[in-house]
Amino acid sequence: MAVLKAFFDASYVQGGCRVFALGGYLSTGLAWDRFAQPWQGILKRERIKAYHATDAEHPFYGEFEKWRKNPERAVVVKQKLVATIEKHVKFGFAAALPLAVVENYNLSVAYRFCLKVCVEQISDFVAMWKGIPDDMPILMVFEDGDGVKGDVQRFCAKLRRIGEFSRFAGDTFGDKLHFPPLQAADMIAFEAMKRCAMIATDKPRRRRLALELGTRIQNRLAYFPEDACERIVKRFETEDPEVDLPADLFEEYLRDRERSRQRRRQMEPSA
Repeated sequence: MAVLKAFFDASYVQGGCRVFALGGYLSTGLAWDRFAQPWQGILKRERIKAYHATDAEHPFYGEFEKWRKNPERAVVVKQKLVATIEKHVKFGFAAALPLAVVENYNLSVAYRFCLKVCVEQISDFVAMWKGIPDDMPILMVFEDGDGVKGDVQRFCAKLRRIGEFSRFAGDTFGDKLHFPPLQAADMIAFEAMKRCAMIATDKPRRRRLALELGTRIQNRLAYFPEDACERIVKRFETEDPEVDLPADLFEEYLRDRERSRQRRRQMEPSA
């Protein structure tokens, strides 16, 4: 039976700013089957068993320490990996927020909050995907390493009882070594986490984000700054998963902030 598959991975904590992100990629089951061989071939030539975005970031750790003497090699390999994603994947998604908005820095709440946003992003994209039947199931595959498996499974069961999400037919947990698409999901989740961390600390971007190398697939990334999402997260903790989580909240926040800046500039006395 033809199915769609969405692979999810989480990334959290960047420098001194506690940030959580969940992200991944969606494609057909057949496309994912064709994805694994070229992805693994790239890594095998580098003598790397599995791609881990955190370790693959400068100054490089674990299997990626070899890039310390040749950081340009890291750029080349990442470009090849992104090109493989572009060739086989239809849609990228991610959501990120500062953990400070979650009571007691509850990782499970942050995970489920971002998962709801990602599921809405996927649902919106699939609804516009020509040639995909309305009843084609979407299988979800999660990286099993964040200690939230039980909570996520219960949450997914609740989601499926909501009509628009009933096609999300199952949830599987696995590791990056045996599920190469989870390595790609790690890449986009890590970049979303970095972006949210830079926004939260108001730091300038220091490097080109790996996910921006990909131009042939659509990405939907939702970033939730602390002052814009705190009330929604509080509601979510008590009402999940039916509370409405607008995926464009961050873009709306940025527009409001820019309008405020423009008003302040207009009020400043001219030199």
